[in-house]
Amino acid sequence: MNVRETVLADLRSVKGVLTAELMDDEISCEIDHSERSVRTQGGLEFRNDGYQEAMRRQVRICIFCTEDFEFPDDRSIYFMTEDGTVMGHNITEQEKGSFLARDDIVWVSDDFIMYTERKGCGEEVFVYKGTRYPPVEAYPGCTNGLIVIPAGPSDLVLKSRYGIPDRREIATAVMAFDII
Repeated sequence: MNVRETVLADLRSVKGVLTAELMDDEISCEIDHSERSVRTQGGLEFRNDGYQEAMRRQVRICIFCTEDFEFPDDRSIYFMTEDGTVMGHNITEQEKGSFLARDDIVWVSDDFIMYTERKGCGEEVFVYKGTRYPPVEAYPGCTNGLIVIPAGPSDLVLKSRYGIPDRREIATAVMAFDII
């Protein structure tokens, strides 16, 4: 069994993982095209930089999971302007306490804040960044572990491709890594 197959087999036994499938170039490119065309309901660009980073990795695995799967607790969604000014972002559970008393933010949801005093220039965009995924680096020869959530249209494509029911309680993630 090669390292790809070993990671895939082990990943299928992780708590919360319903199944995991190795992504070939065809489905990877189809998802890449889908991710590049996503817009928010308000018409703003939604750029999945995390998936672009995953496309630069040698191996991509699609994970279908429940809420029991432990995603890394890290910032991943940013609202930015064209000049790179971060106007808002999600916050982690660990960070929540440090933001509660601040008066220079507005809570958009339980885990997303906007800065009231920041001003940026240019078009506004939501940017999704991948999150480092260290568990894959425990395998000999595996490096640059990353996990990313695809947008809704890509989620549907992946579920259809792998025969997974389109149900809210089933999340889709893409884990990617390099082999050295």
